[in-house]
Amino acid sequence: MNNNITHIEFNSLSLAKKIQFFDSDIAVNAIQSMSEIELNKYLKNIILDKSENSFVKIKAQRVYIDCVFLDKIKKRQALSVLIDEWEISNNIFIEKQRIQDLYLFYYEEKENIEQILKKYTENDEMELVSEAYVNLGLIYMQECFSSDNEEDFKKNIGYSKDYFVRGKNSIENRIDAEYYFLTLNIIEDYSNKNNGKIKSNLDKMAEILFTYNKHSFGLEINSFDLGFYRILSSFFHIENDAPSKWLDFRSKLKTLSLKYSEILNSKIKGRLKNSLLSSFFISLVKEKFIEPYFALNFVAEMDRIDILLKEYENDNEVHDLLLHIKRTANNENKKKEDTKELKVALIRTFPLLSLDTIDRQFKNIKDGNSVELLSLFNNLNTPSIDNFLDDLVSACLRLQKNRNYHGKYSENDKNTYLIDMLESAKYIIKDQTRASISQTGKDAGELDILVMDSQNRPFTIIEALNLDAKTEKIINNHINKTFIYDTAGYNFNVILIYYQEGNFISFWEKYVIFISKTMYRYPTTGTENINSYNYTDIKIFRTIHIRQKQEISMYHIAINLNEILPINN
Repeated sequence: MNNNITHIEFNSLSLAKKIQFFDSDIAVNAIQSMSEIELNKYLKNIILDKSENSFVKIKAQRVYIDCVFLDKIKKRQALSVLIDEWEISNNIFIEKQRIQDLYLFYYEEKENIEQILKKYTENDEMELVSEAYVNLGLIYMQECFSSDNEEDFKKNIGYSKDYFVRGKNSIENRIDAEYYFLTLNIIEDYSNKNNGKIKSNLDKMAEILFTYNKHSFGLEINSFDLGFYRILSSFFHIENDAPSKWLDFRSKLKTLSLKYSEILNSKIKGRLKNSLLSSFFISLVKEKFIEPYFALNFVAEMDRIDILLKEYENDNEVHDLLLHIKRTANNENKKKEDTKELKVALIRTFPLLSLDTIDRQFKNIKDGNSVELLSLFNNLNTPSIDNFLDDLVSACLRLQKNRNYHGKYSENDKNTYLIDMLESAKYIIKDQTRASISQTGKDAGELDILVMDSQNRPFTIIEALNLDAKTEKIINNHINKTFIYDTAGYNFNVILIYYQEGNFISFWEKYVIFISKTMYRYPTTGTENINSYNYTDIKIFRTIHIRQKQEISMYHIAINLNEILPINN
């Protein structure tokens, strides 16, 4: 088949040949060889052709939107197809795909898209009715997150909850609608200082995350889902008499909004990675920064910047760089970023990085927009403790779900599985690195997992061990070993316990008491139960220590890998 097949030639192909076209490299080669105008016209003609086979049209529609994410077709052209030129068909799958695509473009054309979705709620097909209601619920949930005042917040949360209820009641098994309805209940109860039902709603959300492992986005549970849940969980753990100023509450909503945007961004990346254009996406990722949802949603991009500005408000160099990025985001007519000026700012902000490291990352700057600049900043910056814990707990959940690792299974094999998960989250891992001195001081020894960031800088140690009881000597040896191997003094390290046999809760209670009272190489000045993830079979405890007059943390994480652990626990 000719790689440069025209639309007229495409129309004359048999159905089998058309499907083959969208399932092979032929389409990829054709897409890469076309100009933006040619590509838009080619795919648009297939999508809007009333006589075309529905299955072929859906394939063309997905490729078309993927091309928008990959910046091969402009957003305005896609909106013209989805809004101005679209004619309603009798095919549920085509219309459902349109609803989902329109939602992603909501911030580009708010009023029109909302009206189109409302029109779908009058459709005879209940699946389309449900899909429209749920996407309207998601729209107003995002509006709730970004509300500027309490009146708008209450109005938006009311609309969103109503839409989720209607979506859930339209058809069965709308787990996503249930999940986000619970989300809004928790936020509403917190804003009204009604904490009575928050814990039970969090438990229900945790059950959905763990039992179903996926919701409306079609992704396995990942660190972004956990981060969203962790932030939501923190509403419950704040004191009832804590300050409840609207600005403080709004700041919390903005953080939740960002995590939700990261879920959507992750969803789109997953879609591209598994799409017809996966090879193009993978090669493009190596050349430039791609954050598809943030490129579509200016509000989400500004939230990203504002949250980082607050986080680094006491760091002048970083704060100045972020303000620079924010000015770029606000100035739509700004010419391509002055690379020389930006490079000087990066060198000043990250003085410990080599020029080669900055240059390598700098090559991914193509357009000089805020999405690229913020991606560059995040790549050069060390991951936050919260984000790393989200990634680590996500990896632990996957390990726990795999029954092969339950019981007295090799510690090294468990570590290997965990390392694979962390590496897929873009961390660089050095496994059983020979470093420092052994506990006896006579010879070099081994630490389990040394975690590096994307710039190959070590930032934490994970010391893992199999345990089937509270063996005090073994516990102390591993904790002391971690302190000894950490010659630089990282902000935090991790003790990871694979608990294999016996009563997990009883073990954990005794473990917490023991480590809280034991004297270690660096004095313990405080402790904290980490309840943010709310899993009964994964426990987290933090001990705070003073090293060279600075506070450091040790996170103790225990995973119940008991052979008798119920499958649905």
